[in-house]
Amino acid sequence: MPAWLGWTVGYALAVWVIDTAHSLAGSWLNQAGQRVQELAAVARFLIPLLIAFLIGIRLRAWWWVLGPFVAVTVPTLTVVIAAYLKRSPTDRRQAFGGVIFGIWAIVIDAAAAAFAAFAGVVVGRWWPGG
Repeated sequence: MPAWLGWTVGYALAVWVIDTAHSLAGSWLNQAGQRVQELAAVARFLIPLLIAFLIGIRLRAWWWVLGPFVAVTVPTLTVVIAAYLKRSPTDRRQAFGGVIFGIWAIVIDAAAAAFAAFAGVVVGRWWPGG
């Protein structure tokens, strides 16, 4: 397996674990206070960015910038588009705006991860010994 594919799959699995843990903690979070819910949401967003950044420092390869973007967009958009296409034409018209908004949110999240990966590569190349 090429190195880029292995790191991208590993990153995708890390994001999946984080999202799954957040989902499984959903009922507990609903009963927790507002502050705990906010911290969990921030952690769910920032931990993948930190992971992308740290992998960028480790790899120091420009191709890694695309890794997190691909790892976030491909599986998520596949599920969203498949679910949308399974709906009846009437349901599709009603859900279209929400689907477009969701796609933009996914792309923005993936772009943030790509930016974190870019920053990690820059730091990794700048760091002594890199």
